[in-house]
Amino acid sequence: MPSNRNALGLERFIPLEVKRLVRQRDKFGCVICRAAFFQYDHFDPEFASAEKHSPDGICCLCPTCHQEVSAGR
Repeated sequence: MPSNRNALGLERFIPLEVKRLVRQRDKFGCVICRAAFFQYDHFDPEFASAEKHSPDGICCLCPTCHQEVSAGR
């Protein structure tokens, strides 16, 4: 069964203040295609290696772009 935490124990829940900072910085849309519906993506480091939820390493991606990025395309 998948865990709601990464290997380092970081929960998937991103604090509301971090989400707010990311949304504002990314102008409330996907940073690739600008779609208004988005998810949060840990990119630096990826979630599996993240020790904290830092707005500097999270961006907004629509579900389609998030899937493409996660697949390495």
